[in-house]
Amino acid sequence: MVITDVLYDLTVGVTGAVLGALIMLGFNRKKTRRLSNEILVNRQDLEKLRLENNRLIETIKNRENQILELQRKILRKKSKS
Repeated sequence: MVITDVLYDLTVGVTGAVLGALIMLGFNRKKTRRLSNEILVNRQDLEKLRLENNRLIETIKNRENQILELQRKILRKKSKS
């Protein structure tokens, strides 16, 4: 009687532990998949921001060059006068 009770308790305990582990594995997979998707979206957003920043930097450089060219023209006109 005692041996069967111990074996029953042991079997139920092991079954519960295995079932709990399988359930947690399922939850962890969902969480991992969701986090991976979020990381991918964040990387795409960062790439968009990087491209936008590069475009803005290029625009600023062009404006600076235009300003420098205008300053040169003004200085030339002043020196001729």
